[in-house]
Amino acid sequence: MYSTVGDLFRWNEALFGGRVVNAESFKAATTPVELPANVDGMKYGYGLVMFEVKRLPAIGHGGGLNGWSSDLVRLPGQHCTVVVLANALPPGPGLAPGEISRAIAGKLLADEIQKLPPMTEDTSVNPKGFIDYAGRFDYQGAIMTVSVEGDALFSQLTGQEKFRIFPKAKDEFFWKVTDAQVVFLRDEKGKVNAARHTQNGNAFRAPRLADDAVKLTPGQLDVFVGQYQYGPGAVMTIKRDGDQLLAQLTGQPAYPIFPKSATEFEWRVVAAKVEFVKAKDGKITKAVHHQNGTTIDAPKIK
Repeated sequence: MYSTVGDLFRWNEALFGGRVVNAESFKAATTPVELPANVDGMKYGYGLVMFEVKRLPAIGHGGGLNGWSSDLVRLPGQHCTVVVLANALPPGPGLAPGEISRAIAGKLLADEIQKLPPMTEDTSVNPKGFIDYAGRFDYQGAIMTVSVEGDALFSQLTGQEKFRIFPKAKDEFFWKVTDAQVVFLRDEKGKVNAARHTQNGNAFRAPRLADDAVKLTPGQLDVFVGQYQYGPGAVMTIKRDGDQLLAQLTGQPAYPIFPKSATEFEWRVVAAKVEFVKAKDGKITKAVHHQNGTTIDAPKIK
């Protein structure tokens, strides 16, 4: 089975025009299934996903199979359909059909989006409470670092600039540079233990990462200094700068790594950790790297 942009446009016209399913079935398809209170995810009905494009309600779905990918979006309030078809799966950087369809919709409907009331800052939120949110959150492989500067709260995602976020209400903040919001979640004791990030109508939960690093002496750190073979053409170089270890993979910047135990270290710019394995004589023989569910055995080569 194959399709074209024109075919999918005609399909959307028929579906949203009431010519494919009856009103009851259409309502079920476009009503998000209620998830448990502690579960975050997309707003999914029956075969359709509900989300937002620049705060405009949208309905659609993506797809992909054997080197092909697609995205079909309908903005019912504007009677607008966007279709993107690509001959790549996985897509190249910045070429995911879902990203392109939302960018196109944002351009097409820029005038209507400009008319939307702006997100307003709640100035009654006491900035003295911002310290509760400071820390690191696991953003599905990247790290979101939240920090306090004066009376302002800032966020920085791995590899991106630092941006200020503004209070919408207690524990709720939004970005002005992009259409995204974050709600800081608290445990039964009132301590922030996670963040719920919402963007383009989709949400995910980001657990807070612990910051309790172990202290090791420069002499203890020197044991790990050297080079580790991560694969063909990829070497991880470990150096010590004062009481700080730095890890640098071929072609990448050097990043500090922090001890979690006498032999285990973690990155704070990305959700990754490395464990150094010692032989009976105390010398390091290899590093075991854990990231995104993948484990790499990296023998020490120097």
